[in-house]
Amino acid sequence: MSQPLQQPVVRRGRKDLFRVMATVAIVVVVAYIGLLVATNMSLLGTASFSELMATERTLGAIVLSLAMALGATVIAMVIGVPAAYALSRLRVPGRVVFDTLVDVPIALSPIALGIIIVAMFSTGPGRLVEANVLAFTYAVPGILLAQLTVVCALTIRLLKTAFDDVPPRLEVVARTLGSTRWRAFRRVTLPLARRALFTAFVISFARAFGEFGATVTVAGAAPGPRETLPVGIFLRFSSLEISKAAGLIALTMLLAFVFILVLRVVTSPDLRRELS
Repeated sequence: MSQPLQQPVVRRGRKDLFRVMATVAIVVVVAYIGLLVATNMSLLGTASFSELMATERTLGAIVLSLAMALGATVIAMVIGVPAAYALSRLRVPGRVVFDTLVDVPIALSPIALGIIIVAMFSTGPGRLVEANVLAFTYAVPGILLAQLTVVCALTIRLLKTAFDDVPPRLEVVARTLGSTRWRAFRRVTLPLARRALFTAFVISFARAFGEFGATVTVAGAAPGPRETLPVGIFLRFSSLEISKAAGLIALTMLLAFVFILVLRVVTSPDLRRELS
């Protein structure tokens, strides 16, 4: 006569302790972020915020920040998807060196990257590009290039992690059934990695939206058509306009929250199903 299966023993003490620790961790994080928001709001006057929002300078900074961040993110994804796939799948001599080299921009400060970009355009080929193709230093395209330089390495790293989690044997099976490498990538790998791809897009956008160091080094910090929201915060703070700086910080946080939430809902079918 077969013995009945024994139920696994659950040690509720440890399980409850882990749940408490996890709850405390998220409460601490949310409370700290809430404290930062409350501190910023204490520096902000209602009148100054409404006046700040109505200015043409602020509206221009909003449009420029969103456009540059979205453009840099889209370009980073277009470059990052094939680059990350190559690093994840190809086995070539020196691959470890290439993989590590991609991470170097992440380790450098944005200001250091901005200095290198400016120095690059001070060389002969760089001056030739600026004179005959497109001006980057102290120009709007420089904002896009600076944000792309900062974001691209992060995007590639996130995408590579996504492709590493997809078993290569699934692509091999698809190819044995008659698919080309491109079709196996499009029909098998991309759908399996879609959640990580959406996450990479959102994180890259958030990083580009808040970029300051490389932007101010390449494009400069001056009121006008090259003023993004982070640059505007710096200019107001430098002029000791604390309430206006706090207003722009609050506006940046609100826009980032709303835009990232919209991106997550639009790009994630699973999240849309949860909300419906």
